[in-house]
Amino acid sequence: MALRGADGDALVQRMQELELAAAQEEPGEVKTLTEAEERALPSRVSATMELNGDVGMERWARRMQKAKEEFAQHVEDEKRRLEQMVEAEKRRVEEELAHFKAVMEARRAPTEGWAALPPELLEKVFEVLQEVAVWRTSEPKEGGLAFSQAVAVVREVCAGWQAVHDTSVKRLMFKRRMTDEAVDMLVRRFPAVTSVELMGKDRTFQKVTDQAVLTVCSQLPALTSLDLCRCENVTDVGVRAASGMPLLVSLDLGGCDKITDEAAQAASSMPALTALNLSHCHAITDVGVRAVSGMPLLVSLNLSFCNKITDVGVRALSSLPALTHLDLRLCDEVTAAGVQALRSTTASPNLVIKFL
Repeated sequence: MALRGADGDALVQRMQELELAAAQEEPGEVKTLTEAEERALPSRVSATMELNGDVGMERWARRMQKAKEEFAQHVEDEKRRLEQMVEAEKRRVEEELAHFKAVMEARRAPTEGWAALPPELLEKVFEVLQEVAVWRTSEPKEGGLAFSQAVAVVREVCAGWQAVHDTSVKRLMFKRRMTDEAVDMLVRRFPAVTSVELMGKDRTFQKVTDQAVLTVCSQLPALTSLDLCRCENVTDVGVRAASGMPLLVSLDLGGCDKITDEAAQAASSMPALTALNLSHCHAITDVGVRAVSGMPLLVSLNLSFCNKITDVGVRALSSLPALTHLDLRLCDEVTAAGVQALRSTTASPNLVIKFL
C-alpha cells in the first residue's frame, strides 16, 4: 500500500539517514538493517517512486499549461498588431482618396483666375490662339475652331478649359499617317465638329478605310463638310454611309480610285449637297454623271481626269439649275462639241466650264 503525507516524509528522511551513515562507515564495515526495516523496505521504495512520479507529472502539467498560456498571448499580440496595420493602411488610403477628390472638385469648379472665365469668353480666347498659331498644312478656314497642337495645349489648364475647348472644335484635319483607330478616338473627343478633312495631300492614306468614314458619320451628326481626297482605300461603302448625313453640303472624293457609279448615285441622294468632287475617279462613267444630274442644289462639280465620261454624260448636266462651276479638264472622251452643246442647253445662266 502506498504511503502518503507524513509517512512518506518520514520514509524519505530515514533513507537519507541511512545513506549518510553508510558514507561515514569505515571501508569494509557493513551496516545492516533491522528485521522490521527489511520487511518495510519494498513498500517504502514503491511509495517513494510513486511520490516522485506524481511530482513529475504535476511539473509537466504546469509547464504545458504555461506554454499554452504563452502561445495564446502571442496569438493575441499578433492579432492586435495586424489589426493596427490594417487600420493604419485604411486611414492612409482614405486620406489619399479625399485629397484626390478635393483636387478633382477644384478643377471642375474653378472660382478664380483664368479657369473661372465663362465658356463664351474662353471660345474667343481659343480663336485668338488659333489665329496666332503657325499653320504648316493649310491656311485657317472660316467656320470655328480647328484642332491643332498649338491650340490643344489649353486642354491641360483644367477640366473646365478642356470641356470648352472640346466642344468648340469645329474642324478636324488629319495627317496622312492616321489610322481608323486614331480617327475614332478624335471624333469621339470632339462631338461638335462640322468639318472633317481626311485628305492625303502629299501621299494617299494607306490605312484609313471605310471604317473611318463610318465612324465619322455615326459620331458627328452636325457634319457639313467631308474631305476624303486621295483616300484610296475608301469605297462605295463609305460613300453610302456619308449619304445619310442630312446636313452635308460638301463632299470631296477626288482620287478615290475604288469608288464607282454606285458612289455617285449615293451622293445624288444627299439633300443639302452643293459641292461634289469626283476628279481622278477613273471608274465613274456616264451612268454616274446622269445620277448627279438630278441634284437641284449642286453648285460645283469636279469631273476632271474621269476618262470614261463622254459627251452623253456631259449633256445630261444641262438639267442642273444651280450649277456654276464645272471642271471637265483632261476628260479624254469629252469633246469640244459636247461642251458647246452643254453651254447652249444648260438651265444655269452663270455656268463656268473648265475644259482642256
